[in-house]
Amino acid sequence: MPPRQELIHRVLQLEAHTAQLRNLLSKQKNGQTSKNHTAKKKRNFDFTNSVSIYLAPPVSSVSIDLAPVSSVTIDLAPPVSNVSIDLAPVSNVSIDLAPPVSSVSIDLAPPVSNVSIDLAPPVSNVSIDLAPPVRCCKRHVLLKVMYLGWDYQGLAKQEDTAETIEQHLFLALSTGCLVESRETSNYHRCGRTDKGVSSFGQTISLDLRSSLSQEQLAADPDMTEGELPYTKILNRLLPEDIRVLAWRPALPDLSARFQCKQRTYKYFFPRGDLNVQVMNSAARFIVGTHDFRNFCKMDVANGVVSFIRSIVSAQVSVMSRDPHMSADSGDTSGPRRSKSSLVPMGLASRSGVPGYDMCVLTLVGHAFLWHQVRCIMGLLLLVGQGKEEADVVQELLDVDSHPRKPQYSMASELPLNLFHCEYEQGTQWYMNQECLTQVVRTLQSTWTKLYVKASMVRAMLLDLESSLETPVSEQTSCLLQGVRSKVYQPLLKRPTCGSLETRIEHYVKRQRLELMEPEDQSSLSAVSSDYPGAGPS
Repeated sequence: MPPRQELIHRVLQLEAHTAQLRNLLSKQKNGQTSKNHTAKKKRNFDFTNSVSIYLAPPVSSVSIDLAPVSSVTIDLAPPVSNVSIDLAPVSNVSIDLAPPVSSVSIDLAPPVSNVSIDLAPPVSNVSIDLAPPVRCCKRHVLLKVMYLGWDYQGLAKQEDTAETIEQHLFLALSTGCLVESRETSNYHRCGRTDKGVSSFGQTISLDLRSSLSQEQLAADPDMTEGELPYTKILNRLLPEDIRVLAWRPALPDLSARFQCKQRTYKYFFPRGDLNVQVMNSAARFIVGTHDFRNFCKMDVANGVVSFIRSIVSAQVSVMSRDPHMSADSGDTSGPRRSKSSLVPMGLASRSGVPGYDMCVLTLVGHAFLWHQVRCIMGLLLLVGQGKEEADVVQELLDVDSHPRKPQYSMASELPLNLFHCEYEQGTQWYMNQECLTQVVRTLQSTWTKLYVKASMVRAMLLDLESSLETPVSEQTSCLLQGVRSKVYQPLLKRPTCGSLETRIEHYVKRQRLELMEPEDQSSLSAVSSDYPGAGPS
């Protein structure tokens, strides 16, 4: 062997040994950090992902499989004798194969828009297969989402926290390769629930990747046979307290927010010392179309200047009975004692009615204002405690007599649930039985843990309450937020908040609102530059 070639050969050997030592040290270092990761590998999906691969010598055989990326750069340094590369959909490929390479096989799956390959000699066999570009087909769907919001910062995505429902939902959507991004998914939500609020029937509309072709969807927009198992894909990636229950096809222009016909909210609470019958009588006043400016938090800054909403039904009823209360306790209402679910008694503590019965306020309406349900519940709690008469609700609905909202505390967010969202009759909701079974199992496990805790506390209360000389019935006092005053001040005698007109004038001066003159000069309207994408609940 000539001296020059022998020198080159020895240099290559030295480089090979150096690379082996480098790889060995790298493996030892990675071995220490890999213990902190889970054994199951997660396949991250990013439509804008970029991959750069450098293979140092000695490499005799290379096999590379890249799942969907947008840009790939591969540099194979010598000596490489055999290369096999499979690139699943990429848009840009640059491959530099330095000698000696004797065999190259490259398969570029769609979509590939730009390919640059530099094969330095000696290359004796090259096989390149470029499949034609094929774009993923999308379809517009509705998803029914259930979540227990107690440990989350609300539904809407926020910049200062990752613990929101939307943050987890879109992480699962992108990881499951169902959407490219939120901005390009044509996304709408039915109701924006606040921190701590749960939902059994939250509905969202968006475009998802489909396994069906455009021709199939054009021929039958409601086609579901052969479609991707959306609920199964998402529930594998979501936390246990967020679940997609069902999906259904939808027209491309359908919005989960604007096309919703009815929304149902439920607010769960213990009976305590509340007069449930009087609360139910007060709730009936809000049924119909009214100006609810005194029953919400006015969101004038975001362009909401009309507070007229329609309530279809409002009912306060007993949901379940206290199992520790005997049948002859004096409570003659409810399914175990009569056909009526409402309480025909007075205050629970005075009539022997058990204070640990669970009750529920059910509100059905077309749309709701910010904190409307919690404000209504706050007033009903005051009525149920006997601090206000039932007709105070009717009084506050008269905005001519009471144009300013009295200062009062709204009810806690913990018991509130957006229970149903109804749409026009169309295709049925599709549920995966396997996923549905798993959801039931998870909820049963949650119920067991919570009910065991509640039963344990109830057993302690039974023992302690038997020793009390004066009965205590404060189960509902924690549901009203704010500081409790020693002397109660009637609602209509309290200080009031600013009027709607004053707030509008304030934001117009700050150029946050732009007044628009209506045609009939009988109403006031406003346009805001930062109006939210979904109405708050």
